[in-house]
Amino acid sequence: MTRSTADDPYAPFVGAELPEGVCKSCGRFFSDRTSWRSRGVSSEVRYCSAQCRRARPNKRDHALERELLVTLLASASPLELSALSERLRVPAEQGAQRRLRCALRRLSHLNALTLTQNGRVVQPGQDRGPLSVCLSKEQRERLS
Repeated sequence: MTRSTADDPYAPFVGAELPEGVCKSCGRFFSDRTSWRSRGVSSEVRYCSAQCRRARPNKRDHALERELLVTLLASASPLELSALSERLRVPAEQGAQRRLRCALRRLSHLNALTLTQNGRVVQPGQDRGPLSVCLSKEQRERLS
């Protein structure tokens, strides 16, 4: 059964538009190229690479984003990335882990969650290695 977006508290975040200069697929920052500006297409560029254009977010990715938010809301403390992937039953294969990290970056850009490493908040797209993930304070208050 599908739910309407009016009943879904996660709807504003799942599949939402990211700010310019952020890849819509992987959530990493990218800078405009001079050739894009000279041709006047810099505002039309949505993906950082051809690989990201081919792997653009689909229904499965949006479902993963929704599951992430639900899992983080149920958790009282920040979750390590490995524990989060176990709870969501994300396979250990590289492609599945990449999709999980991309979903985390996209949600982080939308201020739905916070990424931390060694106790410090990191910018989405600059995350390397082990991560801890928690809902942002505003998001937790909104959904509780």
